[in-house]
Amino acid sequence: MPYTVEDYQRDLKNEVMKSMTEDDIAELMKNFGPEKLLKMYRPEERLKGLNTEERLKGLNAEEIKTYLKKLDKKSKQK
Repeated sequence: MPYTVEDYQRDLKNEVMKSMTEDDIAELMKNFGPEKLLKMYRPEERLKGLNTEERLKGLNAEEIKTYLKKLDKKSKQK
């Protein structure tokens, strides 16, 4: 089986990526907007490490109350 241009490109990319430092990766990631980067992760992964206050920031009291009522109804159904 011949070694193709695609094989070479894949191998080259892998070698470059192996040699990258965290700073190199951070610099590369600056080319992506926050929205694109966040789409790469599930919501649960994005929330890891955030405390309750940080998770709720941006929600008003009414939104929180509505969500809590919804959770309460679900738990009573079980």
